[in-house]
Amino acid sequence: MKLTTDRSVPPAGCPTDSALGSTGSRAESRSARARSRIGFRAAIVSASWLSLGACVPPGDGVVPPTDVLYFPVALTTDSQKAHLFVVGSDFDLQYNHGTIHSLSLARLRELAGKPCKADSECQALEAESKCDTEPTKQNEGRPSYLCVSTTGPHALDPCRGLGLKTVSLRASSPGLCAPVDLENPADGKGSLVRDVVQIPAFATDAVMLTRPSDVDEGPSERLFVPSRGDSALHWVDVEDGKLRCGQGRRNICSDDYRTYENPDVIADYETGETLKAPVDPFSITASKDGSVLAVTHQTDRAVSAYVHDWAEGARLAAVYRSTLGSPVSIDALPGAFASDDPESRTGFLMTFRDLAEVRLLRFFPSQDREGDPGALLEVGRAPLRLNSPGLHSRGIVVDSSAFEEKARSCAEGDVDCLLEARLLPRAVYVANRSPNSVVVGRMDPQALTDSSSELPTLVESFPVGEGPAQLFLGHVMAPSGKVEPRLFVVCFDAAVIYVFDPVRGKFDTQINTGRGPQGLAFDNFDEASGEVHPLLYVGHFTDSYVAVISLDQRYPTTYGATLATVGFPEPPRAAK
Repeated sequence: MKLTTDRSVPPAGCPTDSALGSTGSRAESRSARARSRIGFRAAIVSASWLSLGACVPPGDGVVPPTDVLYFPVALTTDSQKAHLFVVGSDFDLQYNHGTIHSLSLARLRELAGKPCKADSECQALEAESKCDTEPTKQNEGRPSYLCVSTTGPHALDPCRGLGLKTVSLRASSPGLCAPVDLENPADGKGSLVRDVVQIPAFATDAVMLTRPSDVDEGPSERLFVPSRGDSALHWVDVEDGKLRCGQGRRNICSDDYRTYENPDVIADYETGETLKAPVDPFSITASKDGSVLAVTHQTDRAVSAYVHDWAEGARLAAVYRSTLGSPVSIDALPGAFASDDPESRTGFLMTFRDLAEVRLLRFFPSQDREGDPGALLEVGRAPLRLNSPGLHSRGIVVDSSAFEEKARSCAEGDVDCLLEARLLPRAVYVANRSPNSVVVGRMDPQALTDSSSELPTLVESFPVGEGPAQLFLGHVMAPSGKVEPRLFVVCFDAAVIYVFDPVRGKFDTQINTGRGPQGLAFDNFDEASGEVHPLLYVGHFTDSYVAVISLDQRYPTTYGATLATVGFPEPPRAAK
């Protein structure tokens, strides 16, 4: 799913990695952090950067430490649910680069603890254990309802040697247990960090693609990250949690793993100017087959399209420019309803900061001119009439799960089965800030006559807290033990995640988070795998850490609770 950064950041042209000074030692890095952290008022200062139209002064020039998740903006997992990838933006230029961390999900699950209601549930996993249901010295009189050991140095300790959070820290970052050190966790079982690479500052979003089974060449998976620091699209190849992007001794991704222009395409035949990406890349999505990526650019009022090849990477293919409206969020459609023409299958729905509407864009590959990869065109609009004024829509997602499940069951070449799949309804959700709400829409395939009609009819609106920033489709473990779908509404300003049940049409609960919740990622909810882990991972942009949260409704006491705090929460520093 997608993400849109909720803070203003410097426009393109500001100092990036090449202008941020020399590197320093990890000790120097820690010292610089200690000297410069002075509180949350940095949020107010940083919000004025873009409005002033000025560049931010360069950072301290030190290498980003591997044990810090610095201003995380996007989280995702690999298809095997073995690793969590955290994209850090280096938002205040404390370091000379942003980062991408690969963390072990197995280690995160261990450190999160196991919710329980009875001793028998714990003893099934470990003989010498029980459920922490009674007040003890170790839990400070507050039962945790987590499995605890009954022997050893951490007997009856719900935090397993981490220690309890201080009252002051708990006020800004929920959770019972003290933070987990990424490289030296208290359980002594080794680092959580599988790999780290460095990318330019001001990353905003991320999308992970898995190589199709019929493609022989290329990595198993590929992670794409747009960066506002250099107005480029970056990618990293992923194999068993290891990150590969042509990095050298300093672990910085090479220029071979980014794209921001296409010298083979003439954008203006009068001037001879070649095609270049607009500034201020923001939100990213990918077509369902991974062949086309789309990125919004709110400052330039544009959307860029990239064609993707597993052997060669991505290249800029086309740019759509909006005469009105600043695009913010975007999501891919599952495919055209009425046509089997491959050229009509790649569609995207987009929302705006300053227009109350949803637009449909479609990418058309071109074989007319040599070197011309195609065109990105607007083919439809739908107004946001449910809300007034209906401006500033920060997130959009298309729930095509019914279509995808049916399509997977179709035999190869079974056109009737695929048509039946296309006739299944889809839900569309929009996060809107005027007023703060989630707008629910539907696409009725039976009413569609051509591919340009893939637009939602918006039918209902639900109020939410301040600052809805983005939407994610995920799941919870229901009290019955069955996995059920949910929509997760992230409210950055209110520090709340609303959980919406699309079947029952109401909010299930709300999860209170720390300051500035941003990216979300979900653990394994595939019942067919035989190993379900009902956990949610939340990147906290403001205080630079990741929370592990229970999504298991079988344990109501811990449902929605923070089970682990990964990384040490620190408020942002002031501008230099």
